[in-house]
Amino acid sequence: LRPAGWRLKSSGGTPEGPLSFLKMLSSVTDAIQQGAFRRGANMGTMRIDHPDVLRFVRIKEDLSQVTNYNLSCTVPDEFMERLKAGRQKLHVAVNPHDGRKALLRKSDDMADYEAFENGATGSDEYWTSGELFELIVQKAWQSGEPGLIFIDRVNEVNPTPNVGPMTSTNPCGEQPLLPYEACNLGSLNLAMFHAPGQGHADDIDWDGLGETVRTAVRFLDDVVEVNNYPTPEIDEMCRANRKIGLGVMGWADLLFAKGIRYDGDEALSLAGRVGEFIRKEAWDEDTRLAEEKGTFTHWEGSRGDKVAGRKMRNAHCVTIAPTGTISIIGGCSGGIEPIFSLVFKRQVMRDAQGNATVMFEANPFFLNALEEHSYTQDEIEAIKEHACNHGTLTGCPVKLSDALLDVFRSARDVGPDWHVKMQAAWQKHTDAAVSKTINFPPEATVEEVETAYLLAYETGCKGITVYRDGSRQNQPMALDAKKAKPENASSSAADSSAETSAKDEIIDMLLEG
Repeated sequence: LRPAGWRLKSSGGTPEGPLSFLKMLSSVTDAIQQGAFRRGANMGTMRIDHPDVLRFVRIKEDLSQVTNYNLSCTVPDEFMERLKAGRQKLHVAVNPHDGRKALLRKSDDMADYEAFENGATGSDEYWTSGELFELIVQKAWQSGEPGLIFIDRVNEVNPTPNVGPMTSTNPCGEQPLLPYEACNLGSLNLAMFHAPGQGHADDIDWDGLGETVRTAVRFLDDVVEVNNYPTPEIDEMCRANRKIGLGVMGWADLLFAKGIRYDGDEALSLAGRVGEFIRKEAWDEDTRLAEEKGTFTHWEGSRGDKVAGRKMRNAHCVTIAPTGTISIIGGCSGGIEPIFSLVFKRQVMRDAQGNATVMFEANPFFLNALEEHSYTQDEIEAIKEHACNHGTLTGCPVKLSDALLDVFRSARDVGPDWHVKMQAAWQKHTDAAVSKTINFPPEATVEEVETAYLLAYETGCKGITVYRDGSRQNQPMALDAKKAKPENASSSAADSSAETSAKDEIIDMLLEG
């Protein structure tokens, strides 16, 4: 797609650019909802050197825009290294249509090709790389978007470079995909493998975990076989690469059960041991599958062939997804996240008028611990009310033991640096990527968000997504006493008439079949 403002040789006109398509496709998703209540989800990414990147970064200043998209900027190592060296160099955009380079004007955020070609140097007139990065951070502080995808790091371990480079991911960021590929994910509830008093090392049933990993790998491999893909292109690509992604959930619950605080070196060490064990078992079983059933079509020349030197049935095996829905079904904490709150309200299933059903939930490990510490029922109710209102046990009117305060920590108690460190610990043993939200309290500063973005790059993460509690209305999980309000968001924005017409035309075609 040509960037906005690019003059068309055929007509002399100028296109609206990629963002008009982004808005249109978000509206199309509204028209083809996944069932009565479940919303569709998309990932929208734009390279940091795209001429329209400033408009992309700003698009969710109005939270009514592209509501069915998560947004991230894909950032090469060169950009991040340039930030470390100094932030005063002018940012250079590259037209993806013809490769022409431009500077980005501050007056209108548009690309100025002549300025670059004439050697302009004024940072008062044109955006520097540092200013662009700071704008991204500012917008992420406001609304949680855009995130960053470190695209060179993604492609450095691309399992099938012989097929093509990665340019984007699935909606939650854990699965980089080639065109026409699809997610095929499953997750292990780690809390189920806590087995105290049974003679297992670290009170973890490693034998049971290994057996379950091997079974899950075979199950996911079978899913590739039996699945009915919607188009011939998707069918061909998914069967040729056979990507599967076994991940985890219940991590916070396992730490609760073992009496380990989330934000500590012991938790990071355990994450490394569990992650390494799961990947080894998954790879070994995948190699056995390759011996039994044959390698995936594009194995020759793949990373498994050239780097690992082993036959593989599937292009990769391990992916850590957010498990937002299946962890609710499984009754466990989601993904590798710390628990949002020990007691909280969950907004789910909106009706036709947009009103959400509210459900109250309390962590069972926390409730068991309160009962074991012999608190009265009245005291337990007071503790639960405080946790629901404040998202933390800090300041609880009922005196709590140091052991409880040390272990039962929520996302609000965990500093952003520990969120990033935990993501990095799991990433070391994950084939694809890790879906992880770096949580911030409402009072967090823009500078703290920037520190998290930089730390994610330095610690080897493949990307980063942040969320400052309360920065959006109707967030899926909320505390009882807090009413979230978006900050610095305009109330509405009208689409151009041409764009609206395009949306209507495509929606009509879809509805007509």
